[in-house]
Amino acid sequence: MSDEQEEYIAVLKASYDYSPQSDDEIPIKEDQLLLLIEKTDDDWWKVKAKGNSDGHGGLIPSAYVESAEHSSVVKVQYDYDAAAQGELSVKEDQMLLVFGTEEDGWLLVQDKDGGKVGYVPGNYVEVRSPTPSFIFFSPSV
Repeated sequence: MSDEQEEYIAVLKASYDYSPQSDDEIPIKEDQLLLLIEKTDDDWWKVKAKGNSDGHGGLIPSAYVESAEHSSVVKVQYDYDAAAQGELSVKEDQMLLVFGTEEDGWLLVQDKDGGKVGYVPGNYVEVRSPTPSFIFFSPSV
């Protein structure tokens, strides 16, 4: 494994299925969350599938993805220094956009100002703005 920390630029959502045409490409499925590693050029981007623990990424056509929508906004309660590949260092009071929660309680986040993307421990943050799906409206009678 490389000592170099891989950084993620953005969280993307696959708009369509894609089957690789060469060894440096990866398959994607519609609505799959992807982590952008590099905009290789205007037509091809290097990504890694969310939850891909083997660390392998690959190229996909940029026209097959769009920016993912965040599910909530959280505020960092304690400083956290990234200790492993894919983690994000954050500071107290920093605001983050949440794109997903892992089974072990880690959150996939991006700095609210459009900064870096990575995972942070869920117990280091406090929800500030839930997703619209968590907000329930009572119908008017």
